[in-house]
Amino acid sequence: MSRILLLLDNKKNRQLLRERLSSQYQVVTPEEGDGLDGEFDLGVLDGAAFTHLSERVRQRREREHPILLPFLLVTTRRDVRLASNQLWRVVDEVITTPIEANELQARVAALLRARDASQQLERQYFALADRAPIGIVVTTAEQVIYANQAFTAICRCPAEEVVGRRLRDLLYPDDRPVLQPLRPITGGVEIRLLRQPDGDARWVVVHVTALSFPKGAFLATFQDITDRRTAEESLRQYANRLSLLHEIDRAILEAWSPEGVAGVVLRRLRRSVPYTIAAVTLFDWDEHVAHAIALHGADTAGRQVTLPLNGIEDLLENMRLGRVQAIRDVLELPSPLPPAVALFSEAGGRSIVSAPLLSRGELIGAISVGTDTLDVLTAEQIEIVREVADQLSVAIQQSRLHEQIRRYADELERRVAERTAELRLANKRLAALNRELDDFAYIVSHDLKAPLRAITQLSMWLAEDYAAVLDDDGKEKLRLLVGRTKHMHNLIEGILQYSRIGRVKEREKPVDLNALVTEIVDMLGPPEHIRVVISGELPTVIGERTRLSQVFQNLLSNAIKFMDKPEGLVEVGCKDERAYWLFSVRDNGPGIAEKYYDKIFQIFQTLRPPEQTGDIDSTGIGLSLVKKIVETWGGRVWLESTVGEGTTFYFTLPKARPSSQEERGGENRGSDE
Repeated sequence: MSRILLLLDNKKNRQLLRERLSSQYQVVTPEEGDGLDGEFDLGVLDGAAFTHLSERVRQRREREHPILLPFLLVTTRRDVRLASNQLWRVVDEVITTPIEANELQARVAALLRARDASQQLERQYFALADRAPIGIVVTTAEQVIYANQAFTAICRCPAEEVVGRRLRDLLYPDDRPVLQPLRPITGGVEIRLLRQPDGDARWVVVHVTALSFPKGAFLATFQDITDRRTAEESLRQYANRLSLLHEIDRAILEAWSPEGVAGVVLRRLRRSVPYTIAAVTLFDWDEHVAHAIALHGADTAGRQVTLPLNGIEDLLENMRLGRVQAIRDVLELPSPLPPAVALFSEAGGRSIVSAPLLSRGELIGAISVGTDTLDVLTAEQIEIVREVADQLSVAIQQSRLHEQIRRYADELERRVAERTAELRLANKRLAALNRELDDFAYIVSHDLKAPLRAITQLSMWLAEDYAAVLDDDGKEKLRLLVGRTKHMHNLIEGILQYSRIGRVKEREKPVDLNALVTEIVDMLGPPEHIRVVISGELPTVIGERTRLSQVFQNLLSNAIKFMDKPEGLVEVGCKDERAYWLFSVRDNGPGIAEKYYDKIFQIFQTLRPPEQTGDIDSTGIGLSLVKKIVETWGGRVWLESTVGEGTTFYFTLPKARPSSQEERGGENRGSDE
């Protein structure tokens, strides 16, 4: 049953209201004092009582929980100003007309229903707030009025220890100015809440909103973002490590010497690991010393230091296993300090961390950092040193290889220069020899051919002038003399042609082999019983027309010359073998025994001498010319033959082959006489 407090000076009115309300409510009329300190659900006052008690009514309203505690002012004075003033002084409703019992009872019931509804909403609101995933606090500048379960969980503090305290006292000391003074914060601010009882901090985002009631109160919400901040910090640290390693990678590419690489690494490392002194040392196991190729910090920068490895054998053995070694306090080590440790101690290093430099499982050195505190670096900083050491190991090995390559390159360059000079000299000598060969060719062509022509002419004169005197034996001897002279002339001409191959060039151009072979056949004029055919289409190739003509002419003339069948057939063909052309010249002549396959390509070699064949034009140079021309082009020549059935000569011509004079090794000179 609702309790109603009656504070009326007018006894008649008090008695009337008591009678009308007692049937439904518990009516309280204090015997002593004003009764405002007791528990009640509705206060009914008249003008006289309210004038004396209005300040206490206001205080009761501000401190009362739940929020709605209604007061009804009853007066018979029709004073609008008074009514407005009393309403402003937190009275919920004012009756300024003579008291009507029914109306008064209805208004009391309405105010109590409103209060009950307010209490129900309040209970629902705080029930929802307690289940909310974010911290919710209702507070004034001086004390916390309400804190939900999520907030107390963040603080690790029960609600009864939070309510009544100042909100700023629950913050991390550095963040307290954010909420001092207390004010609305709409955009959200990241601050830290202290946790009980250990006093560690949790990161939260706080939003603050001003409340209309109670007066001066604020609603603050707190979202725990510690995990996000931790993840962001981890990502930031990881990004810093990647950035450091990337900078070191880039710097390594710019500094090839081990000293340069080590110096760059130490400078970049200091951004993430705040050391007092740092060193990169390489070990010389033969001398049992460490060479400091880079020193940074204190007054050590730029110094070249060589230290014995005495006294740190255990450290070295562990580093051989790939373990990072740490000395928490060098002053705890027995005196005298090992030389490698003393270097750090003299520069102000108290704690030392050393990471091994390993190359293919071999300990080649170490990177060491020292700090001036008694504690070693953090786990993350030690991991950074280890990662940098791994990277530095590879860089130093690469720089050593680069140095070796550079020395090899210098040596190779020197040898190439020497060889180039030798080749230049050889080329000069070759040019001189070519000039001498040209002179010799001129002598052969001019000085040797001239006597041969004279002998031939004299022989003809003898045959004409002494025809009546000479008998048959003399005439035969003159005929043999003319034949031998002509044979000698052909030999000289063959030698000249052979010597020109690869040395005397003509301009390369497209050559239609169908037309070329047809011209050669017409020039050779084979007998009627020998037929020369072209099988399919021959390609158009880029080359020297004269040399191509010599190849086909020699192969075709041999096939025609030695044909022994009454119906001779010579067939010229070609196949496309992608990278080269495969040509063939096939005949159905006498064939060649396999034992002569190599001999016939040798210069001056014939299967039968001219005296037996009666062919004074045969010099044994034709197939040698074919072989030399084809091989000069980068191809090869061979034959397949069956005695009594015929022979097929094959040769290849690469589609892509050297065409410049330098690549072919010749000189572009005119033809010899």
